[in-house]
Parts: sequence; structure tokens; C-alpha cells
Amino acid sequence: MFAVIETGGKQYKVTEGETVLVDLIDIPEKETKVVFDKVLLIESDKKTSIGQPTVENATVEAEFISVEKGKKIHVFKMKRRKNSKKKIGHRQKYSMVKIIKINESAANQKKTEPKKADDAPVGVPVKEIKKAEVPVDKPKIKKPAEPKAEKSIKNDEGKKAVTPKEDRKETPSASDKNNEDNTK
Repeated sequence: MFAVIETGGKQYKVTEGETVLVDLIDIPEKETKVVFDKVLLIESDKKTSIGQPTVENATVEAEFISVEKGKKIHVFKMKRRKNSKKKIGHRQKYSMVKIIKINESAANQKKTEPKKADDAPVGVPVKEIKKAEVPVDKPKIKKPAEPKAEKSIKNDEGKKAVTPKEDRKETPSASDKNNEDNTK
């Protein structure tokens, strides 16, 4: 049988009789009993109870043993080309606890399901929720645009006038003629 508990923002898998290092717990000096109430999962021989997010009424009892220090971590800060260096060491403190008992009181109890509307006693009105009638607009289908026909410009005499595109004819400019003469 094991349980998964949460303490100090971390999750630990624990069994009865196991000694675990957890983040430092702030408890009074005279007390040695610690109760973890954030139990996320309980696995027994017969059944697995998974909390959503925690298993209701389930606790893990532990005995506080001592405060321990973890491995030293070296922090080195430096700014290049500035002759600035700083070396710092840090040792994290942990609480050593021994797991005494895993209480799975809620895990053994069956959850009672809420009553359905069909189970209501006779004579009690059951409210029915009707969907609001909302007018539905049909999406408008856009037709593809037709190609534009060229507009003809008519002058006063009724004859077709020259459009600006037709007016553009390649005629050599005076500077082009001079360039041709110079190349000969």
C-alpha cells in the first residue's frame, strides 16, 4: 500500500514505515506528529483511489525526526571584462519524517450520487430548461465577380474615340534619335 502526497509544492510517493526527506516543515518544537492532508492518490491491495485533485478525508500521519541540510550548491556570478566575480554557496534545509500510517477513510467509502430529476417525489415540479429560440441567419453566398468589359469612349460625332491604351504607341524620342546618330 502506498500514497502520493503533496507538500512544499512537490509530490512524494510514500509507504508505511518509510523515512522521507521533504521540504522544511514549520512545526512547533514540542510536537513530533505531522499530518499531510493533501493526498493525491492511494493504492491499496484491492483498490486505487485517485483524487480530483485530492482524495477526500484521506490523510497520511508521519513523525518528525530531524532537520537535515542538503548537498551544497555553488552559485558563481561574473561579469566579463569588468573584474567582477561572486561565488555563493547554498544548502537547502529538509525535514526528515517517518511515515506512520496512511488513512484511507474516504477511499473505502462509496460516493453517493446526486439524485436525478426522475427520482423526485410525486407532486414536486421539475423545471425544464427550454432553449431560447434564436433566429438563424443563413450565410450569404457571394457570386464570383464578372470580368469588366472595356468601356468605349465616343466622341461628339458618334465615332469610337481612341482609348488611353490605344493612344500609347512607341515612337522614338528625340534623345533616342541622337543616340542612334552618335553610335553610327
